[in-house]
Amino acid sequence: MLHWPEGLDVERFLYEYWQKKPVFLPRAIPSFDSPLDPDEVAGLACEPGIESRIVMENSDPPWTLENGPFEPERFGRLPQTGWSLLVQDVDKHVPESNRVRAGFRFLPDWRFDDLMVSFAPPGGSVGPHVDAYDVFLVQGLGRRRWHVDPSPRSRRRIPGTPLDLLADFQAVHEWVAEPGDVLYLPPGAAHHGVALDHCITWSVGFRSPLAADVIAALADTATARAVRYADSDMVPEEAADGLIHDRAVARFRRWLEDAVLHESGCLRETLGCLLTEPKSWLHPPAPEAPVREPGLRDHLDAGGGLSKHPMSLMARSRRERGWTLFANGRALAVDPSLESVAAALCAESAWPAERVSDWLGRPGGSALILDLLADGTLELV
Repeated sequence: MLHWPEGLDVERFLYEYWQKKPVFLPRAIPSFDSPLDPDEVAGLACEPGIESRIVMENSDPPWTLENGPFEPERFGRLPQTGWSLLVQDVDKHVPESNRVRAGFRFLPDWRFDDLMVSFAPPGGSVGPHVDAYDVFLVQGLGRRRWHVDPSPRSRRRIPGTPLDLLADFQAVHEWVAEPGDVLYLPPGAAHHGVALDHCITWSVGFRSPLAADVIAALADTATARAVRYADSDMVPEEAADGLIHDRAVARFRRWLEDAVLHESGCLRETLGCLLTEPKSWLHPPAPEAPVREPGLRDHLDAGGGLSKHPMSLMARSRRERGWTLFANGRALAVDPSLESVAAALCAESAWPAERVSDWLGRPGGSALILDLLADGTLELV
């Protein structure tokens, strides 16, 4: 957990700051040790399938963007200052990095999006900008000076650059972050961070779904039902001179609610599938050969365990009877006796043989574990 400063705790943070205003948390993670050093960050940026980019301020024209993967030689040609390297979704590729996220588990797991790491030499930055998501910026190496404007009046952009940078940025707050310091920024807060030394910053990002995505998912549910509008309670005045009567509008509202949310579990299931759907390029692959129950039991008898694939996303929700476990966009009905199993699968990343053997002995336990192994959500270790 985070070490909160005097007078601040989780409850007050959520009430006073979350999605409302920035706050700087000095020494929030005491003795913080970055899971990656600069060379390792550069190494990730050379790997295919890992999203990375270099932002160059001192270029012609200024503020240019290069997308990876990069050749190792590219880093030898970079200047001594005025650039930043960013690597996205590090938590999916370097499981050890998830200890950076560990301090932020007071927020729902399904809100977490990704862990990004950035490296910059002295003077490096990505320019003044605004993000559409909540982010905790954890200083991992060196120092970075942050300038922040919680409510920028002007959103005019710098022309002629592929980056979405603010042209009229005016700082209201200034903080210098050292290793273990954390800066929280809500959506819409303008910020500009400049490295004072060779600098690593970890960004713990929390996104919320777009209304359009939720509506599209619910529309798919409604399409499958093919329920038509009905108005058996119509009254004569509704036919007056082409008028769309208030009664009709109210009836449409009730009808849409029934068509989309026709049962209590419909919205839960739609949201669970949507919120655990991985990015298309970050979907865990299915195993080359299916795992059968005898092979699984032999694996456990030999002392092997299970782990969650680093790219897997899981969540759970109550049903009328039992639970629904959501895994990488799928909804799986879970027997009530597996409530603790569903919780463990969502909250943890690896389980020893003895624990998994206990799960297999419960009603529906073997079927659930074999299903999750079949689609790559879980792996043998």
